[in-house]
Amino acid sequence: MDRLGEVGRSNDNRTDWAERAAVATLSVNGNCLGWAATDESGVLSPYKFTRRDLRNDDVSIRITHCGICYADVGFPRNKDGNAKYPMVPGHEIAGIVQEVGPNVHGFKVGDHVGVGIFVNSCRDCDYCRDGQEISCEKGAVLTYNHVDADGTITKGGFSSYIVAHERLVFSMSNVMCQPVLLYHHLL
Repeated sequence: MDRLGEVGRSNDNRTDWAERAAVATLSVNGNCLGWAATDESGVLSPYKFTRRDLRNDDVSIRITHCGICYADVGFPRNKDGNAKYPMVPGHEIAGIVQEVGPNVHGFKVGDHVGVGIFVNSCRDCDYCRDGQEISCEKGAVLTYNHVDADGTITKGGFSSYIVAHERLVFSMSNVMCQPVLLYHHLL
């Protein structure tokens, strides 16, 4: 088993978190480990790649959890006909902020955050200026299998970390509180 696979199996929480931090630091400075499909079979296998550089308004997130939905099964099998291989799926991402760009003010290292289906947008069109990046006139950048502003193909959440623009990252503390508050009021 590789080093990343061993992390989190320690009974000593101090050692566990120290090891996780060391692995996260290695990921930021070099390769990212993901699970990628390399052809239409959709079979995922270990894949190392380099994430794009952190920009001024970006947040780098160490992924702790990633959901799975039909898109994560169908897209790697090229069901929509535009697969770009190798493809690392995953767009329901939860994790911990490990680095922020100098212009990021809404998040800090250690925050618990999430990322959905988008990681970037033009931020210049009327929709983006109005906080509606999903309708970006130039096309919002999907979390995976999409061309980012720098020309790289985005890779998703079945990986060790991800980089997203601050406006497309959300606080997990806010998300987690809402259902509890709703449930409380139903009682």
